[in-house]
Formats: sequence, structure tokens, C-alpha cells
Amino acid sequence: MRIRGMTGCLAAAVVATALSGCVSPPSIGEPVEMPDVLVEYDLTGDYPAVWEAPDRLTIVLGGSSSCPTIATRIDEGDGVARVTLHRQGGLACTADLLTVPTALRLQDGRPDAVVLLLDGEEYPKEIVDAR
Repeated sequence: MRIRGMTGCLAAAVVATALSGCVSPPSIGEPVEMPDVLVEYDLTGDYPAVWEAPDRLTIVLGGSSSCPTIATRIDEGDGVARVTLHRQGGLACTADLLTVPTALRLQDGRPDAVVLLLDGEEYPKEIVDAR
């Protein structure tokens, strides 16, 4: 009798853990049209980005329709904007690839450098200036 109760508790814990992994943080970006300067850009690279205004950075994010990459946080300071990216979804994602230009507003204006943070890795970005 005791083993059956423990097994039920273990199964419930596994299900709760699996379901909690599906909750993703909200996106802080706004989907926008593809900036003209990036229309002919090679979008197979690592998240092309463009300054469209002193406080507006547009990053082309990607993924699949069921597991898109979103921007979840911006930390500004010391002349650097660190943009945290999050891959939504789980282990099973659709095979369709999409690009989503996403506009981000920076409170401190244009920084000296932008760094993308994804899966614990930092990726310094060269940003195209569309102005």
C-alpha cells in the first residue's frame, strides 16, 4: 500500500515538473515589419540587428512557429545593453523556420555595445545603423 502511494506522488511530481517547464517568460519586444536595410541581409546568421532610432533596436529573431526565440529582458549600464533571449517551447518543435523582426526600446538610449545572452552564452553584436 505504501509503495503505491509513493509511486503516485512520484508520478504527480514528474507531471508537475514537466508542465512547469512549458511556462515561458513574456516577450518584451514588439513584432515589426522587416527593416528595409535588412531585406537583402543574409538571415542565416546569428540574429541580425539594426538601430532604427537612438532608443529603438530591432533584432531579427527566429525559430519555429511553435518554439520561437523571444527577448525577455534588457539590462543597461556602463555603456552596454545586455539583451536576454529565450527559446520558447519544449523538446518537440515544428520544422517550419520563421524570422520575426522584434523592436526593443532602450531606456538609456543607444549604448556603446550590445550583447545578446542566450543559453548562458554571450554574443557581442555588430549593429547596422539604418538612420
